[in-house]
Amino acid sequence: PYKAMDANVISYEAKSDSIHLKFTIQQGACSDGMSDNQYTYKVKASLKRGSDKDFKLLDGCGNYIVDQKLQGTWILEELEGKTIDAKDFEKELPNVDINTSEAKFTGFAGCNRMGGKLFYEREILRFSDIFTTEMMCPNYDKEKLLVKALQSTTRYEIKDNKLYLFNLEGTKAIFRKKE
Repeated sequence: PYKAMDANVISYEAKSDSIHLKFTIQQGACSDGMSDNQYTYKVKASLKRGSDKDFKLLDGCGNYIVDQKLQGTWILEELEGKTIDAKDFEKELPNVDINTSEAKFTGFAGCNRMGGKLFYEREILRFSDIFTTEMMCPNYDKEKLLVKALQSTTRYEIKDNKLYLFNLEGTKAIFRKKE
């Protein structure tokens, strides 16, 4: 891929004796004009075959498909470098339930329910539009740390049934997959 330095644009090009194909994927709101669906990317394709003089141009919309390995419920084990103690939470351990087909998540932040959207592009993962219910909680500081960790996540790794969330400062949270 060719990446533009000043914009979130990726281009691909393939060429042979019989075909010349170009794709451009640009981040930005897009509507296909035929449905109520909103997409996060504009897609342009240019195709020239054999002796064609001009490219045939095609426009569309799309989303990256969220990594299926993220699907399911993940239980918080570590936050900001500190192991989570079940005694710190009255009801249950904080968790995130990821729905990859809808690019959304729900969960339990320690006292309040939470949810939001996922932005995914290759190894990039961002939690956005995060909302929580607003009950008063004795462990609200830890809940705020968890939400902040989710909001600041820029990439992830999955290994040994654990989900590692990172930002530029390092590891923000570690979750284990619920069996």
